[in-house]
Amino acid sequence: MGKRILSIFCALLLVSAGVCFGADPFVEDVQTRLKAMGFEPGPAPGLWGPETEKALLLLQKAKGLPETGTLDPGSLKTLFANTSVEVLYRAYSRNLRTGSRASAEKYLDLILLFDPNHFKALLFKGRFLESRGAFKEAAHIYHRCLETNENNKMIWNSLGRVQCRLKQYDEAEISFQKAVDAAPNEPVIHHDRGLCRLRMGRYHLAEEDFDEETSLLDEIPRPEFYLVKRILRQMDGIDLPSPDWRPDYESYVRDEALTRPSGYLLDLIRTQSAPGPSKPDVGAPRTRLTFGGSEKEPLEYAPNLAVWGGAVIHDPEQGVLLENGTHFRHTQVSLESREIIISYGVVDGWKMVPEKTEKKPL
Repeated sequence: MGKRILSIFCALLLVSAGVCFGADPFVEDVQTRLKAMGFEPGPAPGLWGPETEKALLLLQKAKGLPETGTLDPGSLKTLFANTSVEVLYRAYSRNLRTGSRASAEKYLDLILLFDPNHFKALLFKGRFLESRGAFKEAAHIYHRCLETNENNKMIWNSLGRVQCRLKQYDEAEISFQKAVDAAPNEPVIHHDRGLCRLRMGRYHLAEEDFDEETSLLDEIPRPEFYLVKRILRQMDGIDLPSPDWRPDYESYVRDEALTRPSGYLLDLIRTQSAPGPSKPDVGAPRTRLTFGGSEKEPLEYAPNLAVWGGAVIHDPEQGVLLENGTHFRHTQVSLESREIIISYGVVDGWKMVPEKTEKKPL
């Protein structure tokens, strides 16, 4: 009991000293403004509680506003009436820099309340929405950005990203192409378009983008560069071991069965070592991961590539390979024929050999 009383006492001292864990800088700004206008918000800076709500209600009553007790647009306009958009933008930047993302986004919303067409606020609001998966809302914001800056390469690129996540693939290709036309030597645009094409199962087109990105960057390629090449190596039969080659399993340091891992199998196997710049998987640890599954419940090997009933190895001489006998399903979006093409097959002679194909309308 004594320890509990002591902890409560210490917490009260911290609050009275203005130290609040989890305090919201935006709420503290609101409280400061309430107090300056004669409405006492309580002793806990940055923490929204009954006393702050009561102070806001008194403000709303005094100003003839709807008495909601919430920071509605009318109340915000009253509290920040004498604050310039430039000051609000600095507050956004400061909070973003210090890691207070929730407060930063509130300042963006406030800027857009006073200036609905503020380009930077719209752009960064779109990125906030995109980061938490609100792709439809982000697309709407990016379209608004384009109304005032229709040739902005990064807006077209951002729009392409969210359209891809919304599976609006035609629109995404158009947006990415506009971004590429505006800035053909911008690596991030090729990277993002490559990721979209990877999501569509269009591995050859994705490879083109990742190759272009790599040629523009003076650094080791990103993981997606190697991921696509590992897939296409077995799909296209490029630089594969001879059909009768067998790994030296007895020398492998890891050989285990997987249940159902989270993420992609190809990501899991390649984390065993960093690939080199020439032949990516040479020198990798000897690893073999076996897995079960079925056609109805496969494991995800890579985007749009599912596998079951087989294994994947990370061989020091031959690199990452799906083992012979592994079943696969490759799903590809064809914009040309307006179809989703699903290929089923098995790895034979270290090559992925399709056995049947299904087509569905896009």
